[in-house]
Amino acid sequence: MVMTHSGFPIVGLSAARDVEQDEKSYSALCDEPWLRLDFESPVPHGCWIELQYATGFFDPLARPVLRCFSRDAYHDEILPGALFGRAIWIGYIPKDTREIWISPTNRAGPFSFAIDHFATLSQAQMLWRALRQNARHCLLGIGAELIGLRHFAKVEFKKALSAQSFATYNEWRERRTRQLDLDQFDVPRTDWTRGPHVRFLGFPDGASAADVTRLLSELDTQSYPNWSIAIVAPSKDFAFSARQDAGLSTKLAIISPDRLGADLLHGLSDDDFIAPIAMSDSIPAYSLPVFVEMGSRHSKTDIFYGDEEFVGKDGRHFAPQLRPDWSAAVGMGLTGTATFFRVCFLKERMPSAIEWLRPAENLSGETRLKAEVAHIRRVMRSRRGAPPAYAHAPHTEKSGRVSIASGFSPRATLIIPTKDRFDLLSTCVESLRRKTCLDGIEIIVVDNGTEQSQARRLLDQLAHEPHFRVISRPGAFNFASFCNDAAAEALAPVLMFLNNDTEIIDETWLEPLLHWAQRPGVGAVGAKLLYPNGRVQHAGVVLGMGGRAGHFERTLPKDDPGYLGRLRVPHEVSSVTAACLAVEKRKFDAVSGFDAVNLPVELNDIDLCLRLAEHGWATVFVPESVLIHRESASRGIVLHPDKTYGREHMYFRTRWIHRLRDDRFFHPALSLHAIYPALE
Repeated sequence: MVMTHSGFPIVGLSAARDVEQDEKSYSALCDEPWLRLDFESPVPHGCWIELQYATGFFDPLARPVLRCFSRDAYHDEILPGALFGRAIWIGYIPKDTREIWISPTNRAGPFSFAIDHFATLSQAQMLWRALRQNARHCLLGIGAELIGLRHFAKVEFKKALSAQSFATYNEWRERRTRQLDLDQFDVPRTDWTRGPHVRFLGFPDGASAADVTRLLSELDTQSYPNWSIAIVAPSKDFAFSARQDAGLSTKLAIISPDRLGADLLHGLSDDDFIAPIAMSDSIPAYSLPVFVEMGSRHSKTDIFYGDEEFVGKDGRHFAPQLRPDWSAAVGMGLTGTATFFRVCFLKERMPSAIEWLRPAENLSGETRLKAEVAHIRRVMRSRRGAPPAYAHAPHTEKSGRVSIASGFSPRATLIIPTKDRFDLLSTCVESLRRKTCLDGIEIIVVDNGTEQSQARRLLDQLAHEPHFRVISRPGAFNFASFCNDAAAEALAPVLMFLNNDTEIIDETWLEPLLHWAQRPGVGAVGAKLLYPNGRVQHAGVVLGMGGRAGHFERTLPKDDPGYLGRLRVPHEVSSVTAACLAVEKRKFDAVSGFDAVNLPVELNDIDLCLRLAEHGWATVFVPESVLIHRESASRGIVLHPDKTYGREHMYFRTRWIHRLRDDRFFHPALSLHAIYPALE
């Protein structure tokens, strides 16, 4: 079967595994369906390709996975999500590839997918594109190629080709935008005649008459018809001319600010929705259909929120606000202004709910809402004006800092694996003594056969000090096993794993970590780690970066708010590093600790966080806790990680591919090949 959306098909698609198909769409039988790419000529391999593909607007936005099979192995590439209906990927097809599959979605049920364009690129074409897009990474790739580091060369070329600056967002958006196609590709999955009524709640706030007319005209072109708009204005005369110009006399009402609570919900049923909007905003043509289709799949959800962008006076789009999914465990989210509230949810909370009905940057910290919240991974609103600066943290729950020596006194066991490196261990231990109240704290140092005389003397000294214990674990380096052994001997209810190349710089570092670790819905908790030069080394781990996982926003200044202000608030992430990781012992034991068999050295901390998540425990990044981390100082830099840790990498990718392709807290349109926010 050949599925096409536009143009003349070059590559056919057929069901490979767990897919049923008909004339208009496919249906996934599980959360990892596979289609086969059918070529009339031999399968391309050992070359760079450009792949353009379309996905349905009514499908949950996800990253496809491209799988290249050789004789006895396969290689996966994680592709970008088609935010505006189409995506473009440039990548390398390994030598000896015999067959290529693609998994377009990660949800069971109907989905739409088509390949619009498939082309091989010569080396010169690839280099020219890479040079135009990111000269630095392209030149690094050329240099690595010249000295024989082909793995690093491909990594640098991927970075150049797969990470476009936000400055190019308008052009990037134009190339990836397609029209909603309700007749064929985007056939509605639900009966719209039975869909909810969506009432927009408009706030003029300085909007011009032209703005009001434009917004009403945009609403009138929405293909979903069951909507109205109530404008909050002091006079019934407001926007009458706009109403007449747009011909919307039955769709528009004016509500006095002092009658908002009484009049807003009039005529609506419990399952209808209120959507606050600034009258200067715009909404895409797919907005209401996408919302209604998603709402039908989430009938118990109270609040939906979407992504946003900004539009300048020149009509150019910029500053995409591509948001993470909601975190129920932390009770906050970087939600933005494109929100939809279910009427029954508002009714139960009136009149206090009125405060949520003005477009606001975030619902952060509103744990008292006790709401079911869902993220719509589409740009649902185009805003005018300047993007928020995020100079201050959004409101969120405080960490409840208390002194460890106070009556609250949660006890903790700090676990520090080490070998030799007196310089690192002495700095770590001395900073603990100076910056941490050790009342109620025990510290287990795991010695992996130290031979260095100065380090040996330090370990002997620590073995006789209060609060310290030293256990010996000589032999091959197995970080996971060392940590598990120490955890088995720990006496405290909270474990605090700490690398020997960390340094405590803030006396309040431990309290927030212990506070979050002891919350019922939280598993692992990580701190903000800095390089010795004061720049960010770790602020949570993003799954899928570089094919495995990576540190997003690494090397930012320590006080930078981060993308959407995320570095100023505790928030849920998919993983944190074990260089500084807190977890309750009972939760750690429930998942059998670190995987010392399959992941003795690499990726065991990420694996731990993901297994905790499988048990319902979230991972939280806490920016209030700040340490220095001399990354890789103990083990050193590995030049060929895929060779040195090849078995571990393969196990990790195979075990967690479903999570690597869909980090809930990193938008699927953002690049997995850049440490700063970029487009792919």
